[in-house]
Amino acid sequence: MSRLLFRLFLILIGSSTLHAQSEPYNDKLEPILSLSEYLQLVYDFHPIAKQAELRANSAAANILKARGAFDPQLKASYSGKEFLGTDYFDILNTSLTIPTWYGIELKAGFDEADGVFLNPENFIPNNEQLFSAGISISVGEGLIIDKRRATLKQARLLATLTQNEQQLALNNLLTNAALSYFDWIKSYKQLTTYERFLKNAQLRFEGIREQVIVGDKAAIDSLEANITVQNRRLSLEQARLDYRNTQLAVSNFLWGNRGIPLELENNTIPQIDVSSELDLLLQLSNNLDADFTIENHPKINALRQKVDVLDVDRKFKADKLKPKLDLNYSFLNQDPTNLNQFNTSDFKAGFNFSLDIFLRKERGDLKLAKIKVEDAEYDYQQASLVLSNKIEASYNALQSFVKQTRVNSQIVADYNTLLKAEERKFEVGESSVFLINSRERSLIDTQLKQIEIENKLLKAKAKLFNTLGNDPFGT
Repeated sequence: MSRLLFRLFLILIGSSTLHAQSEPYNDKLEPILSLSEYLQLVYDFHPIAKQAELRANSAAANILKARGAFDPQLKASYSGKEFLGTDYFDILNTSLTIPTWYGIELKAGFDEADGVFLNPENFIPNNEQLFSAGISISVGEGLIIDKRRATLKQARLLATLTQNEQQLALNNLLTNAALSYFDWIKSYKQLTTYERFLKNAQLRFEGIREQVIVGDKAAIDSLEANITVQNRRLSLEQARLDYRNTQLAVSNFLWGNRGIPLELENNTIPQIDVSSELDLLLQLSNNLDADFTIENHPKINALRQKVDVLDVDRKFKADKLKPKLDLNYSFLNQDPTNLNQFNTSDFKAGFNFSLDIFLRKERGDLKLAKIKVEDAEYDYQQASLVLSNKIEASYNALQSFVKQTRVNSQIVADYNTLLKAEERKFEVGESSVFLINSRERSLIDTQLKQIEIENKLLKAKAKLFNTLGNDPFGT
């Protein structure tokens, strides 16, 4: 990571020591910010990436919070009364409760009680201590699932759901960053194209003007050549504006390690030829992998986990229809060091029972929970179908743009041949400036169209990456 930051630092300050890559469009050897370095920086330091990481940390905190419901509890209480020299009572109660996953609570207690007016319920023979150990269990409502277990199950499912949503958020971030980078490439290609053809127009104008001076050409040819130069300058100025705006759009995705926004220097250019590494970088292939299933997609996983979270709530609401029956039993002993003294005839036991006659609230809650589950199931089914078709459409677009690129590339080559032939005819006096300009305009339009198609091809790959939900830098 330090290497990437150092390289970006050199780019941003425009260091002359930075070694530039050799590109067909980069004859000035300007510093280049490669696509892989750019996306890595976005992934590591962009605020949206940091927010996604915070959501993952929040999900982990929720699991920790839910597990807290199973933490052992140590309780102690004391009450005493003394009046006019009489010790009415001194009562000390302590207990340790250990909840378990299966709805059983293990309990241990220690009691001391003494006094003249002690409640018989609290009386301990010989004023000694009383120890107890036992269990409490719900055999009706709460036997299969209770609030604690439901909350922890949901927290775990939501943590997995958050991981999938985090991947989707990072995927969307990298997609938008890549789209801006591809527009930067497009505007740079257009800029260099207009620069090249302006230079050609200027050279042609100078040559024709010299021929007009010596009387070999008519003055009208010089005027027409000069108009072409002016038109090329107008087009170049617009291309410069577009290039600068796309460069600023790329800068929107560049942030430093401490949340400081960064801006590219004007002389920094994009990596022009990204086709050789783009598929590997975005984990793409020309055809859908045989082992790819829609069920592994993070969006589908997130929807499935949402259904599972709601289903846990449905089961909890269904359990509420059962009657409440809580049983508790504890052995009693005054000497815990001697286990042989534990006697089944010395115990403390009880139960609590309750049942709502009509259960209207519980039945209403259960119906609402079922509706939510069914609604989430419909979302899951609809999203699966839409996503499958979207993936297929993305592959169709990708293959189409590949074919268009090949066809238009041949058209560019043919127009270039026509222009050179027209220029040779002009040199021997068999053509005119008008015909040369016409041929050149056709070549420019075709080259710009080629740049546009190449841009659409790159964007189609970025959109395919977004549709597949890949995470190239994930661990």
